[in-house]
Amino acid sequence: MWVAMRRLAWVLLSLSCGARTDLGGTHGADAGSNGTCSPAPAAPKSCTSWVAGTPQAIATGALLGDAVASGCGVLVAFHTTKNQSIAWSTRWVDFDGAMLAPSVAHPSLDAKTVQSADVSLAEGAMLEDDETGCHFMMIDGEGHETDTMKSLGGPGCRSLAHTGTQWSFLRTADGGGGASLVVVDQGYELETPLVFSSAQYVWDRVVFGDGSFLVSGFWEDEQTATYTNWLTPFDVHGGELGSSVAVFGFESAPVLVARAGDHTLAAWQWTDVSALSVGKDGQPLSLVQNVTTDSPIYDLSLFAQPNGDVLFAWIVLDEQTNDFSLHARIVTPDGMPRGPATLLSNDVTSFQVHGAIESTNARALLTLTTKDGTIEALPLTCQ
Repeated sequence: MWVAMRRLAWVLLSLSCGARTDLGGTHGADAGSNGTCSPAPAAPKSCTSWVAGTPQAIATGALLGDAVASGCGVLVAFHTTKNQSIAWSTRWVDFDGAMLAPSVAHPSLDAKTVQSADVSLAEGAMLEDDETGCHFMMIDGEGHETDTMKSLGGPGCRSLAHTGTQWSFLRTADGGGGASLVVVDQGYELETPLVFSSAQYVWDRVVFGDGSFLVSGFWEDEQTATYTNWLTPFDVHGGELGSSVAVFGFESAPVLVARAGDHTLAAWQWTDVSALSVGKDGQPLSLVQNVTTDSPIYDLSLFAQPNGDVLFAWIVLDEQTNDFSLHARIVTPDGMPRGPATLLSNDVTSFQVHGAIESTNARALLTLTTKDGTIEALPLTCQ
């Protein structure tokens, strides 16, 4: 429990400083990713576990950003810091872990800042966020820029998604909670404040095929020092589709969300990892299910699989050796584990894991940071 409290304190400190942080790669907008070089089967492959292959180095001396299925492989973003500046790059990686192309630098995103920065990827575009503001750029499958960078207002940008000709993302309010939906469509930009039933810090969202989305947020009662997590549905234009639904059974924050077929899996870590199936309106569809009792857990990430399942990946600290290990388990759309948990790697740190799953559901690629600071590609096979 002390781990969760330590992590939540770090979350709230980052929010108060206007920095962008994440506990997990929810990738709600990436469900059904189309990255593949071979014809997809009539139905995506199902499996009971993911087995790790041989990792390969992507970059050294850098900090890992987002990853997304792109063309035949996965596009990975990372940045370096030097002389109080941030420089972003991307690299195209095969699902088997091999490098498909050299790294591509993005000098238009370079920023003079000493604060943290983050990037959100969707196939065809990237959204960078730092203390100087939000920056949006169109890219091709290999990461090369296809249009000039657009500055889109103040910082707090996350959760980039693509629906039809529109790109959209969330801009979180600075210090006071809440958020707005920003839509970019063929040259014009529209920002719509999101209306919530209660005050809350917005954490993430999962986006559905019609562009509607479900937002995860939380709020602390200062008198009782307890946290309430909320799920709120919105339409493609940012209009509220229903009231915020409280998530019960979790005493800390935040709740992560990932698309699971035509609805959502909500998940959290506390004394263990739990999963809850919810509808597009945020209402529970099942009882809370246990995914693992591993402890203490430092990071939890969710990855939507094309067949409707969700890949759970978490990092565990060995309190005897102070070493971290990466584990995974497949969870069905109703929150039930489909097979046993598997060990993926003993060479990781507590930094966030990112990744993508091939549209065939036969292969996946996770990106992680090793003990010596190398960013690695870890290929997974569906078995």
